[in-house]
Amino acid sequence: MWPDTHIMVHILIIALLGGIYVILGGLQAVMITDTIQGPILFLAGAVIFVMAFADYDFQWALLPELAGDDGWTVVRPPGDEFLPWPGLFTGAIWLSFYVWVTNHMVVQKVLSAKSIDHGRWGALFAGLMQLPLLILVIFPGILARDVFEELPEPDMAFPALIFEFLPVGLRGFVVAALIAALMSTLDSVLNGSAALVVNDWIKTSRREFTERQLLFMSRGFVALFMVVAILWAPVITTFDTLVEFFQSFLGYVTMPLVAVLLGGIFWKRATSTAAFVTFAGWLPLGIIAFFLTEISDVIEIHFLYGTGIMFAVSVSTFVVVTLLTQAPAQDKVESTTWSRDVWRTESKELAGKPWYLNYRYLAIALFVFTIAIVVPFI
Repeated sequence: MWPDTHIMVHILIIALLGGIYVILGGLQAVMITDTIQGPILFLAGAVIFVMAFADYDFQWALLPELAGDDGWTVVRPPGDEFLPWPGLFTGAIWLSFYVWVTNHMVVQKVLSAKSIDHGRWGALFAGLMQLPLLILVIFPGILARDVFEELPEPDMAFPALIFEFLPVGLRGFVVAALIAALMSTLDSVLNGSAALVVNDWIKTSRREFTERQLLFMSRGFVALFMVVAILWAPVITTFDTLVEFFQSFLGYVTMPLVAVLLGGIFWKRATSTAAFVTFAGWLPLGIIAFFLTEISDVIEIHFLYGTGIMFAVSVSTFVVVTLLTQAPAQDKVESTTWSRDVWRTESKELAGKPWYLNYRYLAIALFVFTIAIVVPFI
């Protein structure tokens, strides 16, 4: 909309807007804005797809043709620059585990639910909402490749479709929602990061603080992290797409977390020393690897393969250090590790619930539904 304005001006405005309402409203403000902009973007995607597809007389057979040989399948050659099929197993699975299970922005919102069932249903509903994106985001993107043959950047496809097919009024409404969606990622990170620092570091220190002092410090950390976000944002512009940046960065820096959490949940022998060594050793090395592979191109390797390597070395480190250190007392880890007894106890609790309220049945249904959606693109 304002191509002549320097990108840092846009970054400053969005960061300040997002930071201010997080400082004033906290997690509640974040969740309200996310709830508002989500349905609007879904509706916008549906309207854009219908209006754009109408120009093609709704001929579904044209979509694979417009997508091309490389755009209609998730099983691409091992050397593919975008999504090599082995990368689904070396990287995509573990990245998905991080995003859905360990990402503090997601976990924090689940923990704010009214009950454990509300948290479960919310997480499953969020997973279900990923499936319509095939029609609301991917298919319009395929059409955009044909409508706009010379887009300067792939990330311009959705905004270009907005200005091409939506009328004035609705266009502004959707652009506002799109900006809100950009800020929702920022505000979630700001709020979640500040909450982590205050709850895990400051509250656990020997000094006692009042709630007012903690609130003031939390707002201060939001402002600090906002400045860090502004300074870091130009790095993203070196990538072709936002998705490529997020996936590659997370692939290198989050694998120690995934390895530690999996080990802590399923292995009673796992030790806190092993967790610390894995974090302290591989997190900074992951950041270095990200710069060497994705920023400076010193090492040429697809980030999904790099993710697999980071996961493998993190798991190896975690296992070796665990075996070299003293096992924890079993009574201390009993309540935090998975076991058959935990499964049986939970099964008894779920026995009296109808199937549509039992998260296990809902999870199985979502899994089957997802497979049914993905199989045609294999």
